[in-house]
Amino acid sequence: MAAEHGELAVSVVVPVFRSDPEILADLCARVSRVLDGRGGTHEIILVDDSGQTAHWERVRALVRSRPRLRGLRLGRNFGQHNALLAGIRAAKGAVIVTLDDDLQNRPEDIPALLDTLTQRQVDVVYGVPRQRGHGLWRNIGAWGARVLASASLGRGIAKIASPFRAFRRDVRDGFSDFGGADVMIDVLLSWSTSQFAAIPVEHDPRVRGRSGYSLRALLRLAVTMVIGMTSLPLRLSGLLGLAIMVLGCGLLAYVLIRYFGSSVHVAGFTFLASVLLIVSGAQLLSLGFIGEYISRLHLRSMGQPSYTNRPMN
Repeated sequence: MAAEHGELAVSVVVPVFRSDPEILADLCARVSRVLDGRGGTHEIILVDDSGQTAHWERVRALVRSRPRLRGLRLGRNFGQHNALLAGIRAAKGAVIVTLDDDLQNRPEDIPALLDTLTQRQVDVVYGVPRQRGHGLWRNIGAWGARVLASASLGRGIAKIASPFRAFRRDVRDGFSDFGGADVMIDVLLSWSTSQFAAIPVEHDPRVRGRSGYSLRALLRLAVTMVIGMTSLPLRLSGLLGLAIMVLGCGLLAYVLIRYFGSSVHVAGFTFLASVLLIVSGAQLLSLGFIGEYISRLHLRSMGQPSYTNRPMN
């Protein structure tokens, strides 16, 4: 997407949580060097999600020392995706890029994301690591999170979703009214468009420090995505209820056929079990219907759009 005259071309949003000052400064320098080499204007938005004054002072000092840097300070630790949402809403660029603050994703790969966005005429491009620079348990947790995330994103998007992404600013309009506390950026992007792409990128090992996402945190994030952004658990409840009802009806039909057709005595427990299965299944099925209704109200209350427009160009 070409920026109009006087408009920023690219906004880079970086959620910052107790980041190493040297790594953060290096990241900003490399991002600016890469984007300056492409021409056009850009900004880097550092969103401090630590909730601590000392960490904010480091971010503010870095912002003051370099041009084109902006700092946002959240009131407390809200989480990475909430911090990203704050930065995305503050971004002024025609294209918005997000990446983590640990330099595991190389800023030098940003041009490849931007070129793919233009050449393939898509709305969102993910940088998918060729080989993830995480430990075994972190990789297992990430795999489990992607499996659960497929419930709300679809298998195709969940497979390529990554914190290293570039998307057109127009996509942001699709979740401009979002007001939920549980934020999942990739789900919000899927509200606005179905035009996704992915390219392979390098993923370097962490230089210093530890990831804020443990195995437990990754799985908790995925469960939150499933429960907070979809009606899948309630739909599964309804399907389970339907299956139990069918089983109960089949068992009851068997009892009645044996009793009236061949006058064979059938134990009372079998008849009672069939009735209990039918009643229990009906309850679960009703719960599924009610849950689907509540889920739609929930998504509406969060600001899910009725539709989104795609630019003609």
